[in-house]
Amino acid sequence: MDNEFIFAFFNISRLSRCNKNSLCYFDVRLFYTEQHSICILQAKFILSIKKSGIEDKCKLMGYLSHQEAIQLQHSAQVLLLIEMNHLETSMIIPGKLFEYMSSERPIIAIGPDGSDIETIVKETQTGHFFNYSEKEKLKEQ
Repeated sequence: MDNEFIFAFFNISRLSRCNKNSLCYFDVRLFYTEQHSICILQAKFILSIKKSGIEDKCKLMGYLSHQEAIQLQHSAQVLLLIEMNHLETSMIIPGKLFEYMSSERPIIAIGPDGSDIETIVKETQTGHFFNYSEKEKLKEQ
């Protein structure tokens, strides 16, 4: 899973190298709502953020209740959905996708080629989907 986060943060960090007055100025808020793997996930998030050089743009909020997470989703400018880059995960549709869609905020989804997530995001016009070989295309968005 670490490579997926590094990929996403690398591209976000490339986008964030604009001046403060441009549209690409932003901050990233990371949180989780499942407590069973908090320590592992938190360590991976922090490591990926440090490797990508965007530590100053990220706020690790830690554990939030599901209700708090939903509130943040509804106030976000864009939502990031990352699915592991494995053939098996291309047929998995995470519940988070439907939560994101109900927030009516734009979604940036990253996942494996042929992902069901890609089909849903494109057909519902709720955001943009990128596979792991589309780093340049992601930077253009």
